[in-house]
This record gives sequence, C-alpha cells and structure tokens, in this order.
Amino acid sequence: MATVYVAGVDLEATLGFQCTDTGAEHDGAVSVPGELEIPGVRGAIFVGPDRVPVREFTITGFLTGANQAAVRTNFHKLKALVGSEDVTVRVADWTTVDITARCIRFDGQNYPRQSRANSLNEKEMHVAMTFRAANPYWRDTSNTVVAFTTSAVAMPQGTAPGEAVLESAVGAATTPTITCKDYLGATLWTATLASQGASEKYRITTTPAVMTIEKWNGSAWVVSDASLTAGVFPKPLPSSPTGYQSSTWPTLQATSGSWTATYKKQWR
Repeated sequence: MATVYVAGVDLEATLGFQCTDTGAEHDGAVSVPGELEIPGVRGAIFVGPDRVPVREFTITGFLTGANQAAVRTNFHKLKALVGSEDVTVRVADWTTVDITARCIRFDGQNYPRQSRANSLNEKEMHVAMTFRAANPYWRDTSNTVVAFTTSAVAMPQGTAPGEAVLESAVGAATTPTITCKDYLGATLWTATLASQGASEKYRITTTPAVMTIEKWNGSAWVVSDASLTAGVFPKPLPSSPTGYQSSTWPTLQATSGSWTATYKKQWR
C-alpha cells in the first residue's frame, strides 16, 4: 500500500490511514485545444489557445486503530486536515514531487460496506477523498536554482513549463536585457529593464496570474512593473516535447548584472 502525505502529514504513520488506491493521480495533464464545429463539415476545427484542465483524483483507503474510539478520533483529524483549505499531496511512489489541491468530496463509511451486518460494530472506516488541483502540474519539492549572466545557460525542465523567479544580484547594472531562447537556440522573448543602482536588485515572478516585477530599493521590495522598458514581460520557461527527449533545454542570458533563475520543475 502506498503511503500518502497530506499537508506534510504521513497519513499512515500518524492517523492509521491505509491507502488502497491513489486514483490515477499521475494521469497526464495534456494541453487541450478549443473546438469549432461547423455544420456540414466532418469533425471540428481545433482552435487556440490550448488549455490544461484542472486535475482531479480520488485517494481511497481505510482508517484502522486500536479501537473504535481511536479510529473515530483519527477520522475527525483527517477531516480537519483536508476540510477547509488547499493542501499539498504527495504519494510514496514519487516522493520528490507534490501537488497543491483542494479536497472537494470526503466520503466515510464503516465496514462492512453494503451489507446487513451492523457496521457500527466494526473498527475500520472506509474513506474516499476527491481532490481538485487548480494548477494540474506536479511540482518538485526542491527548487532548481541556475545562475546566468551574459552567456546562454541551459534551464533544465520537467515535462511542463517552469515558472521561474528571476533575480539579479545587488549592484549597478545598466539597462539589462534578458533573453530566453528555445532548445534549438531560437529567441522566444526579450525583456529590457531600467538600470538598477548600486544598492538595488530586481525580482521577476513569471507565474501566470501573479506575474510582477519588483525592485529592491535598499530596504524593501517595491512593485516596479514600469521598469520594463522594451520587449515583453518574461514568460515561463518552455518544456519542448522534442527537447525533453534529448535533455536539451531552453536558455537564459542577460546583458548586464548577475542573475539567478529559481523554479520548481513541473510535471504533466
């Protein structure tokens, strides 16, 4: 039976939860195109942009313990753990990744199930927890940190795009231009920023919906989206289907300053 960790809690060791199925939690989170149906035309026309649907999976198992009271106590603890907020979920067959998800259904039933026996006399309780993940990608639990300057440096990826935080070192840098290239060396985007002073540095978050440019002014981070003077806002690092097969990665480089890209590899 696979051990399941929720919000960092080992459910087997802590609550006596014996997992029997993790519900296809590693199904591929594939990009799905929009479809346009035209009367009289076979099939449909695929149109973009593609989307990646939310991930849904159900973890099932049973709670056991020394007696009914102990099982009931752990049952309530498990409901409290998953019942009201997003949690991280990790399973024992891939312990280096987790996913942030919300429990949307929690089924609990005493054994034996679907029988005439008095199930209230049984200790074990069957549990099924259904989760939905707004970000459908599994993410490494540890960061990948890659330094880059004027030369193109490879950014190893998982099977999904990496949402990097780009940060410059404190120190003067004249109108730094960041360039991202694909695994073949073709330029994907450039972003030119206003110069930073001797006590300043930049921090750029590329995660969709929270994308922002901040500048450290010597004592605090200040939102500074207006510092982008040319090009486009930096985007997530792509994971090419072809490049992944040969471990050939996108690259980053900057014309001025010393930079780091920090991200968790993501997996479809």
